[in-house]
Amino acid sequence: MEINQNIVRESVKTAIAREKLKRKYQVNETSSHVEGKISEIHQRICRTSSYRVPITKKSMSLFDDNNNPAIESDKVKEVFEKIRMEYLNLSDLNSDS
Repeated sequence: MEINQNIVRESVKTAIAREKLKRKYQVNETSSHVEGKISEIHQRICRTSSYRVPITKKSMSLFDDNNNPAIESDKVKEVFEKIRMEYLNLSDLNSDS
């Protein structure tokens, strides 16, 4: 295996920043850490509960067989109309033959 001698060494500043990022994102999976995170999540849920709107009038599902489709954008409408006109022109040409 050949080592590339043209690679510049990492600067001290970059090495320090890299080490800080490593320490920041290192996962500490102790049980007390997990319990602390669970408690933090529960507190956040309780703190923001007054802002939540209850959804009781409409059931929610991931996919509702397109009963409630999203509104089409102007760009989609434009493309659809272009394809429709091309289709109509092709069908007119075929019927004339």
